[in-house]
Amino acid sequence: SEPATLYVVAEPSISTHPQDTTVAAGAPATFTIVAEAPDAGEGAVLSYQWQISTGGGDWEDIPGATDATYTTEPVTFDSNGHQYRCKVINTKNTVASDPVYSDPATLSVVVGPSITSHPQSTTVKIGATPTFTVVAEAPDEGGVLSYQWQVSTDGGSNWSNITGATSASYTTPAVTFGNNGNRYRCGVIYTKDGISSNPVYSDPATLSVVAEPSISAHPQDTTVTAGATATFTIVAEAPDAAEGG
Repeated sequence: SEPATLYVVAEPSISTHPQDTTVAAGAPATFTIVAEAPDAGEGAVLSYQWQISTGGGDWEDIPGATDATYTTEPVTFDSNGHQYRCKVINTKNTVASDPVYSDPATLSVVVGPSITSHPQSTTVKIGATPTFTVVAEAPDEGGVLSYQWQVSTDGGSNWSNITGATSASYTTPAVTFGNNGNRYRCGVIYTKDGISSNPVYSDPATLSVVAEPSISAHPQDTTVTAGATATFTIVAEAPDAAEGG
């Protein structure tokens, strides 16, 4: 007879496995695999199917995740600890090899800290240096907290970073009456494995500055006869009388 050729479809080989990754909550995570067919030059085709394990060792196919690279939807802290792997199959002449699985990669999600004590509104006199303080807690171990105080001079509509105000407490320079009504808040960020969370902001604290009153009418010199009473009068105004002064 004429000779017949036997083709044996072998499993692919994985040269690069997906790596563990850490991302901030709200960001997507990307996993990549590099695989090779043993006879890529002879019509073999590789197919991919990413899988997820949310715990307990069970794996499920991710619908539509059929490329060598898989990018998740923006993650939440609920995704922390999920594992991802890729199933690779070599197909030739409609015959598929047994699947080969990559090593699993673990997703770590960095979330923002929780603020347990917010800065408090305060009232001071001109020239004072009030201090605002925030207390925050990290969501887990192994990371660091960083702080950035901000000020708003328009009632909280716009905020600006205060240069150098990067501690849990912020003490203002000596205030003037022009600082009256300023609001202060602190943005706290948690960083782990080089990945930073989105900032979590404290409630704003309002600064009230008590200024000296203004005298609009001074007491006048007066002359009276002996035995009479003399009356002196002053007219003064508070700079913020309408606000409880």
